[in-house]
Order: sequence, then structure tokens, then C-alpha cells
Amino acid sequence: VLGQIDLLYAVTTVMDKKKWKLPLLAEKPLFAFHSLLHPLLGEHGVPLSIECGRDFRILVVTGPNTGGKTVTLKAVGVGTILAWCGLPIPAEEGSFVGNLNAVYADIGDEQSIEQNLSTFSSHLKNIIHIIEEADSHSLVLLDELGAGTDPQEGAALGVALLDTMREKKCVTLATTHHNPIKRYALTTQYVETASMEFDAETLAPTYRLLMGIPGRSNALYIAERYGMPVDVLAKARLALKEQEVSVEDIITDLQERKAHLDTEQKQIEKARQELAVRREKFQEKEACFERQKEQILSQAEQKATSILVAAEEESRRMLRALDESAKSAVQRALHPKREKIREKRKELEKREEKRALLKMKSEGFHPEVGDTVKISGTDITGTIVTLKGKKAEVLAGAIRMEVPISTLTRASKPAREAMLPPSPKIVRPEGVPNSLMVRGMTVDEAMPLVERYLDQAMRAGYGSVEIIHGRGEGILRREVHTLCAHLSYVENYRLGGPGEGGYGVTIITFKK
Repeated sequence: VLGQIDLLYAVTTVMDKKKWKLPLLAEKPLFAFHSLLHPLLGEHGVPLSIECGRDFRILVVTGPNTGGKTVTLKAVGVGTILAWCGLPIPAEEGSFVGNLNAVYADIGDEQSIEQNLSTFSSHLKNIIHIIEEADSHSLVLLDELGAGTDPQEGAALGVALLDTMREKKCVTLATTHHNPIKRYALTTQYVETASMEFDAETLAPTYRLLMGIPGRSNALYIAERYGMPVDVLAKARLALKEQEVSVEDIITDLQERKAHLDTEQKQIEKARQELAVRREKFQEKEACFERQKEQILSQAEQKATSILVAAEEESRRMLRALDESAKSAVQRALHPKREKIREKRKELEKREEKRALLKMKSEGFHPEVGDTVKISGTDITGTIVTLKGKKAEVLAGAIRMEVPISTLTRASKPAREAMLPPSPKIVRPEGVPNSLMVRGMTVDEAMPLVERYLDQAMRAGYGSVEIIHGRGEGILRREVHTLCAHLSYVENYRLGGPGEGGYGVTIITFKK
């Protein structure tokens, strides 16, 4: 128990102080490390981002001596084994290790005088064992593939070995200096290449891993850095075969192109971030302009509506001031203007209704049973009783009505409790009926009759009367309601309830 506690304490200490992370696990045999460091290099090491097994099964790492190829192999092996043990690894978040059942490694010089094994022989013995044991869930680490013997034969053997590993589907990470092996990695399916970066200006490796590009060995540059005589280097360059020089030049060109693309990518990313910031500012300004535009339009339409209402009231006042004989002539003269006013008012009402619906959607208003709502285009406010598909049953006082949900908006004030007045026993005055039928008439034909009838009914002593205007488009209904709102002797008015005619009837109550 103490051993387990000590192990857990050590793990949390490493994760806290060295910022090691627990890797993710995957079902397939693969690995992917982000900013991986070999534990012995400490904080001064250059982090590596490397993966293998997902899109390709073999990764061939090339580059100069002392460039970090062997350290890369060892870091991958250490990271994989730490993950097996359930321990954190020296890498960043997002690293993961798949279902790998074994790690086989051939790294370093195993020359033995006692066993009479040369460097090449020791490598061969180890590699033969790997070929016999490794399978599709094995991680194979091969350092300096094809080294220790004739370069041409060693390269051919290295290509054959990688092809064997590809057929066995082993996850393989190998390093080499041989150009034939580099060409194999560039042209073979499921085989990828990478290189350790070398700075030609400082003649020193940067220890950065470049995925997708083979690297030069740079043996002559490194020899020059360590003080090799100039005449020896000149002879060495002359001794290089034309083919080899050509391959090395191609690799150099690829590395220069990769460096240029990296620079371009950074600039593009910077520009993309600047564009994102500008786009966000533009969208904020656009939204502000839209709000100001809607506010200005709303104010203008409200002002236009008030002007239209004043104009209609003025025309009614003028009609009331004229005698009966002149009314019809004035009405005929005013008819075109009143029609235009009515059309403009209807258009404004539709715009206001559309704006209210858009506002409802932008605020995320979803009508539910019990909500207090207003029916667009009317002054009716009520409570939702039931919802049936795209329609809702609204209770406005004692009136129940079924309307489309799309015409409902959030009410700014609660619904008034409009109670049906008791049906009093009305003594019908002589010569004045208790209702007036104007259904089917035009506004110009109906409204003078309605106004005259209401005046006569009030004088005759009626408590309430009915105006039967029909349902239709609601034009007569709105005109009747507008008239009632301006008559001083009208107490209140409402639509007919169940059994009273519904939308087609307006019931008007006079003041006592």
C-alpha cells in the first residue's frame, strides 16, 4: 500500500512540477505525440511533434549526424512504455498511444569482442529477431538502417527490411542516411518521410523535426564545422557521384520550399486572425446600424400612423359638422383620399405586425399554454388556453378564439379580465332596433349608418347594442372600433362571444 501511495505521489509531483500529461488511449496500433521531450534532456530540449500508424505505418527519419534522429527514436520508445504503465509522459495535451503490444528496438553500437560480433553483425542478429517476433501491433524502432556495411548493399537491405515491415503492418520508426532508402520512403504507399532540420548558415542542427520532407546528411558541412581541412573537403565533393549530388540538391530544394511555406503559413494565419477581428467588429457595427435603422423606421411609421389617424378624425369631424344633404357629396369627394389613407394604414399595420413577429423570433419567444399574448393587427390581449399544431386557442375575457400561432406576440401588459355583462331585460324602444346589419357594405356606405344608429340607440335608452359587420378582412370591424373609441357616450365595446356572433359582431355598451 505504501508503495502504491508513493507511486501516486511521485506521479502527481511530476505532473505538477514538470507539466507532464496523461496520454489518451486509442484502439488501433499507432502513436501521436505533441511537443514530446526525452526525459533526460530536461527543459532545454527541443520538443518533437511526431505520429505514425494512422495514415502511414512506417516513418523514415533522415538528416545530419548529431541532428537528433536517435534521440527521436528513444523519446518515442520511452513515451510509449510510460503510457503502457499508466504514467504521464513528457508531452502536451492531445497526445495518444494506441494498442501496441510490444516495442522492438535496434539502437546504438552493440559490437562485442567477446562474442566475436561486428557492428553490422550485431545489428543483423537483433533485426532477425525483430522480423521473427514483430506483428501488426508491434512498435519497431530501427536506428541507422543499412549502416555498418557496403553503402549500396546496406541500402538495398534497408529497403527490403522496411518493405517486410510494411507487409507485416508493423508500426515502424527508422533512421537512415542512404538515399535509396529516402527514395523508397518518398515513393511507397503507407510510408512517410521526415527529417531533422539543419541550418546551412550556422552549419548546426536545430533539432526540429520536419514531417513529410527528407533531410540531407550534411556530412561535409559537419566535417567542415569540426575543422576538416579545406583541401580534403574539396576532394570529397569532387568524389561524389553525379546521381547522389542530384538527390541531395533535390532534398535541399525541398527543405528550402518547406521553410518558405512555413513562413507563408505563419503570415496567412496572422492575416486570418486579423480578418476574424475585423469581421467581428464589422458585424457589431452592422448590427448597430440595423438597430438604428429599425428604430428610425418604427418612429417614422408611428408618426405616419398618428398623422393618418388625425386625418381620419378630421374627416369624420367635418362630416359630422355637415348636414345630411351635404354628407354624401363630401363622402364621394373624400372617398379616394380615404381609400389611400386606409391602404397606407393597412400597409403600416402589416409592417408593424411583421416587425413584431421578427422581434418575437429574435427574442426566442415560443408561445406556451398560460402565456399572455396579443393578436397582431388587433388590440385583443388574452391568455393561451391550448396549443393545437400551428394554432392556439386564446381566452380574451370570456371570449375563446382560435388563431394561428404566427400572429401571436408577447403582450406588454396582462390581459384584462373582461367579463360578459349580464343580459339585462331590454325594452325595445319603438322605431330603433337593438342591432344594425352593415355586413357587405363598403366603409363609406356603412359608417354614416353606424354613427347615426349609435346616436339614436343611445338616445332611445338602450344599455347595449350590436353592430353586425361580418368577419371578412376586418376592415369594417376596425372602422367600427375606431369610431367607438372616439364616441364620448360609449362605455366599452367588445367582439361577440360564443353564441353572440364571434368576430363578426361588435357589442357596444353605452354609458349610464
